[in-house]
Amino acid sequence: LNQATENKWITSSMGGEVRPDVQPSAFSFWPGGSGTIDNMKACIEMEHTTWTLDQSSQSYPVSDANVAAAVRLMGYELSVNNAYYTPTSSGITTVGVKVSNDGVAPFYYPWTVTLGLKDASGNVVKIWETPWDLRTVMPLKIRAFPDWGVGPDPTYLNFGSPQYFQASVDVSSVAPGPYEWVLRVKNPLEAISPNAKKLGFANASQGSDGWLGMGPTTVAAVSTPTPPPS
Repeated sequence: LNQATENKWITSSMGGEVRPDVQPSAFSFWPGGSGTIDNMKACIEMEHTTWTLDQSSQSYPVSDANVAAAVRLMGYELSVNNAYYTPTSSGITTVGVKVSNDGVAPFYYPWTVTLGLKDASGNVVKIWETPWDLRTVMPLKIRAFPDWGVGPDPTYLNFGSPQYFQASVDVSSVAPGPYEWVLRVKNPLEAISPNAKKLGFANASQGSDGWLGMGPTTVAAVSTPTPPPS
């Protein structure tokens, strides 16, 4: 705060190392703290933590619910709140989505957002790359620093808002029939590794293949105008 860098998290990912002497029990009192252990939930929210170093995490039980909750809290949590498209389309059509972020930090990298159509067998038959920039989707709420003095003990303040993205795509080369609109965010490392991590949205329709299902649509055949009688 003294360096006026409390908003550096908006453009740069924030992280650090859990103090080595408290690593073994850092999350034992989650979400609050006890003794030499700070309120870890408040620390993550005020730092806008995306990553942290904790070598003792290698010995944490896999079933530790406190650690799982802390890890889930870090970074972004993007959701597609609504998808906008026509039930039936042909030629050039418009697809839009509204994306919100319930995390403590934004997504910091300009990864390409791709739209696609899946057929009834689950095959993606057509894709379109978009110019959408997920870095603009800021957390809806942020935790207030006590130093701000913005009121009687305000824990959270409104910050970001859902962002609307829209693209016009041409489906004229897609065979008529039923499809599903899908969306994915392409990790640039996919070009060199098939095991590159996939960005997932916090939606029930998020697939393990990286594609988010947005809903059914029908591609109609383009009608050819009948020439007037000669």
